[in-house]
Amino acid sequence: MSNQPDAASSKSTPIHEYTGENVLHLLIIRGNVSAIQKLQKLIVWQDYRQHMMNSKVTGRFFCPVFGEVSYGQTPLHFAVSTGQIKVVRHLLNDWCADDMARYHYFWQKDSRGNSVLHLCVLKNLCHMYDFLEFSMKEIEKCLKRLEWWHHESRLTISDDDCLKNGMYNTPIELAAIVGNQRMLSHLIRKEKGNFG
Repeated sequence: MSNQPDAASSKSTPIHEYTGENVLHLLIIRGNVSAIQKLQKLIVWQDYRQHMMNSKVTGRFFCPVFGEVSYGQTPLHFAVSTGQIKVVRHLLNDWCADDMARYHYFWQKDSRGNSVLHLCVLKNLCHMYDFLEFSMKEIEKCLKRLEWWHHESRLTISDDDCLKNGMYNTPIELAAIVGNQRMLSHLIRKEKGNFG
């Protein structure tokens, strides 16, 4: 028996630190709003815009071990994680073809099952959480006017299953688990406001 690795494993592509980044990810990390807007105007094919919005980074830097905070994987995750409300608004309003695309991008999850709301908890971004929650409710209002919405079971922002990450935690549960007292207090106040 040989101690050398088999041919299949030696030919596999190694995962590098920054695998999967596209130009949109890079512009978001740099906070270059005007360049993001120019890029959007240059890309005339909606399919390619969707491809860029769906792109997920997979490098080791972006998928850290448990306990480390990541930026998520999609361009929207990056914008949320870095607290760039203007960029998030631009991505949702100008990069998406319609409300269904906005709905889809909003609920995309990273490799740990975290949504943009979970990333707000991990990054302690109360203002971003509120902005995203308001935006999603507005998107859902628009979609509920469409006939097909009522014929299929759609998750909404008030559904617990939709709000759970890969560890089956809602954002409020995640805030408690990671010990984020500021976000936990914020979310509890919001819950009391919804029921009080």
